[in-house]
Amino acid sequence: MSPSAILLSGTSLSPWAYQRNYQLYSRELIRNIDPANYHKYNTSQTIYDYLQLYQGFFFAPVYEHEHDGAFLTKQAYEAMEEGDFNKVPLMSDHDFVKSVLKFAEQLVKHSQNPYLYQFLLQGVLGFHRNQSACGWRGSSLIQHH
Repeated sequence: MSPSAILLSGTSLSPWAYQRNYQLYSRELIRNIDPANYHKYNTSQTIYDYLQLYQGFFFAPVYEHEHDGAFLTKQAYEAMEEGDFNKVPLMSDHDFVKSVLKFAEQLVKHSQNPYLYQFLLQGVLGFHRNQSACGWRGSSLIQHH
């Protein structure tokens, strides 16, 4: 299987895309599930092992400290700005594209940097000639096909 990504609703730039204070929430969850043995789960590994027994649908992705095998090691804004992410083939739905374009529109709208528009189109968003492009109509960012 080749590395690739499918992006659905939302974007990693959304405020709800990362779980902050994940260790606190994980330990609190264990305290509620197993109060008598709560004290046994005091390291990341023991917490991880214990919580593998339960559905994790209410946990959002987190960024972790740099180590071998780490997946997300910095916030999405930092990773995008530095280009520090895996570059793989990408398929996205319409909602993802709208989220990214709305993010770009807000950045440009609230920025005093005259080069930001060019940076977004050519750098972060990766639009090139002969592919999709973005443009302005009035005060809103639009996508051209």
